[in-house]
Amino acid sequence: MIKLITFFISLIIFSTFIFSHVIAKDDKQVVLVNPIRGSDFWSHNYPLTETPKKEYEIIKKNNFPATWLVRYDGLTNSDVQQFVKSLDSSQDSGLFFEITPSLTNAAGVKYNDTGNWHFAKSVLLTGYSPDDRKKMIDVAFSKFKEVTGKDPQILTPKKDEEFSDQQPLLKGTSSPNETVTITIHSQENIQTQVKADSHGVWAYRPTSLLSSGQHTISIVSKGSSGVLKTVTQSFTVYAQGSQVTQTATPSATPTGIITPTISATPTPTLAAPTPTPTAILIPSPIPSPVAPPATSKGGVQELPSPGNSIIPVGFMALGTTFVGIVLFLLTRGGSSL
Repeated sequence: MIKLITFFISLIIFSTFIFSHVIAKDDKQVVLVNPIRGSDFWSHNYPLTETPKKEYEIIKKNNFPATWLVRYDGLTNSDVQQFVKSLDSSQDSGLFFEITPSLTNAAGVKYNDTGNWHFAKSVLLTGYSPDDRKKMIDVAFSKFKEVTGKDPQILTPKKDEEFSDQQPLLKGTSSPNETVTITIHSQENIQTQVKADSHGVWAYRPTSLLSSGQHTISIVSKGSSGVLKTVTQSFTVYAQGSQVTQTATPSATPTGIITPTISATPTPTLAAPTPTPTAILIPSPIPSPVAPPATSKGGVQELPSPGNSIIPVGFMALGTTFVGIVLFLLTRGGSSL
């Protein structure tokens, strides 16, 4: 009896699990990751950046965000460097940590030559001592920051730009996640710091009103080479409510002579009365419900997703249980005979 009860409970749990996963709809995300390798162990007769450029064309055409992972020997290649710097702000870049002779030589570490570069002892950090790992990590990240870093720039304001807002939004770029020191030279003499985001974009709006007149903004941040750089830009702020004085264009004076027009008096004409139409009510057919059209996403047609009600799952589980009971009783009946 205990075995029978255990069997039925297991059958119910199994049926509910299977059917609920069949009809459930999960939201999933796909991340596009593109590795870029350098010249180490490169045996193809086409350029290193040929494939990444074609992939980038497809990604841009479909407005996909993507991540580009660059190996150390790629970071030392000028063509790869140029390609990585050409990626727009919707793309992310990262470090592809495969160990190759270029990295070990730069870090002063002996390369584990196993005869196959893709063997774990050669290509993974786990094949090297902890001290050698630290050396290679420091060298790789330093090179990655040098290549992907950006020199600081002031995008807003442009040179001698004028603002009617006394708290203008100031924006610019720098190396990703770098600290930017901002100084506004004016009567207020504001100095503050902001941090650029992962794409190297920073923004700042003064917390108090700037005085009207000419101002100068200076920013200091690390450039792509890791050296502090200073950029300065001038701009003008007008007091709120002030207007620019301009010479108005004189209004034109209308001239002309009004000439009266003589119109003839119309003669009334007798006309037969217009019959009044009688409205006939015709019942309109009640439209049959139409299933919502299938939607299309990424060129693939999708049918409307069914609801995630647990009621169908329950009925299906009970039905499976009932069939199991009948089969079990028939089996026992047959064996008793």
